Amino acid sequence: MDKLKSIVEACDIILKIGLAVAAFLFVDKAQQGFELQKQQVELQRGQAENLKLQAEHSKIQADQSKIQAEATKTLADVQSTTRKDDAALVQVIVELLFKQNLQCRTEDQMVLISFLGEMNDSYNKVKLGERVAGAFGKRRECLASQAADEDAKLVKTSSNGRIPLVTRENIQKVLEPLLHDAEFKSAMGAAFIKHRHNGAAGYVALGRPAGEEDFVNFDLLTTKRKHNNDVPDGSLMMANVPVYLRANRGSTDEGRNPIIGQIAEHKCAEAIDTFPNTRGQTWALVKLADCPEVKKKKGDG
Repeated sequence: MDKLKSIVEACDIILKIGLAVAAFLFVDKAQQGFELQKQQVELQRGQAENLKLQAEHSKIQADQSKIQAEATKTLADVQSTTRKDDAALVQVIVELLFKQNLQCRTEDQMVLISFLGEMNDSYNKVKLGERVAGAFGKRRECLASQAADEDAKLVKTSSNGRIPLVTRENIQKVLEPLLHDAEFKSAMGAAFIKHRHNGAAGYVALGRPAGEEDFVNFDLLTTKRKHNNDVPDGSLMMANVPVYLRANRGSTDEGRNPIIGQIAEHKCAEAIDTFPNTRGQTWALVKLADCPEVKKKKGDG
């Protein structure tokens, strides 16, 4: 009987141990299932966050595309406006330079044409170049200008009704009757009177700067233009266009600056005194000189 009781108790203990092991294994499986479910939830949450980020990125890309499209439209509008402005500026130039091509222009009018060309070349893709004013100064024929007619009145009286071409050889002959005229003498610039004994022949407009060293109306043969558009005294210069030789460096639009004669294209003069920034250009008191047979480059020996 005791033996049977021992067997029953042993079986009970084994059963309890089996139940305990089974319970442990069940709990462990349940815990693993819970952890797996937790990981799946985290994964799904991460996927949701990723989808949210993708959606936000797509929105940002859409906004950027919209901004780029608006910027492209704005640029196109600006370019269209610029082209219209360019066309308007070109039209002004055409009107001023070509449709009035038979009108004579004084030195002060030509400097405005130079300035207009510079403005065009700064903002317009269609470049006119620095010599545009000089090119129009080369016209051999033009209709009369009231200011030029008034300024040429004295010299025409003493030169058979024409404005003479002046050279180193004939300048004294041209000046002689003018220097006996009270109106001409009263119009002579102070520097002209001061330097008459040094061979001063009159004043010329060098024009606005052209290139790095020269001017629209004259090239400097032996020196370089200074940073303030001045010219060293004694500089030898060659005319690029026919240039009036005048009694003073005052306005050429008022009929009060007598013309002495005209220096022909490719003829030379020597600077005695210079006056930069005179109504937008440089003027010089000069004496007429012979040109070198070959144009000397600045810096040549």
